[in-house]
Amino acid sequence: MHRLPAVLSLATWTLLCADPAPARPAPPPSDPTGVFALLDKVVLLPDDQHPTEVELHGVFAVAAGPLGDYYRAPRRGVVRFAAGKKPDDAVQQWRELAKHAGKGTVLGFSSRWELNAEQALPVRVLGPGEAAGALPVYGTGFGLHEVQGVEYGPVRELLLLPRCADVAFEAARDLRWPARRCTFTCENCLAKDADLAYVFAVDVDGERFASKPIPAGAGTTTWSTELVVQPGQTVSWSVHVAGGKVARAPVASASEVVPESPAAGR
Repeated sequence: MHRLPAVLSLATWTLLCADPAPARPAPPPSDPTGVFALLDKVVLLPDDQHPTEVELHGVFAVAAGPLGDYYRAPRRGVVRFAAGKKPDDAVQQWRELAKHAGKGTVLGFSSRWELNAEQALPVRVLGPGEAAGALPVYGTGFGLHEVQGVEYGPVRELLLLPRCADVAFEAARDLRWPARRCTFTCENCLAKDADLAYVFAVDVDGERFASKPIPAGAGTTTWSTELVVQPGQTVSWSVHVAGGKVARAPVASASEVVPESPAAGR
């Protein structure tokens, strides 16, 4: 967890977001940001012209705790907000968020005090098929910030999170012993550390199998192993980075159903 002192001056935040910034600046003494995000897509609801809600797709590190004094580990998914008491300000920021979607830019928005105010609804990162329920209010008080050259805490971890991609299941070689080669692939994280490697793990029937650290590939990294799995079985797996400068590595996880496949020899 990343503990935060109580106050951040405007001058300190200006230094945080200055461009250009030093390659490895010291961690800031405090941070009022409610959410750090890497966005893939922004959807205005019910339409682009008169939105009252926003749906953000990407990776999020959300301030939590009684005073928002730490950040949850980055998680990939969807976050939804309602416009709240300042709808025009909220919509203006949502349109600005949309301009950065898909560009690999870390953004900071809302404030940890707004998100964790009394009676405020929690900000949830929704997984596939998960219902949003009642929506938290989007906080506009601190504005929207593009974060560059900052490698502390949640910002660093957002950049270290890979993305789970496809799993390739080959056909079993022998019906009497249905082992098959399974190849797991991830999209590499955005961090530029020269020594990054990727560690894969897969859970099957209560057992866990893990790879050795695998040097990063060109854009994607893969790991192949033989597993005894049957068509229709769900395989859960994960991947994280390792390296000399990696203090905390967020974990990307996914699950996939083994497809029906022809028997070996056909």
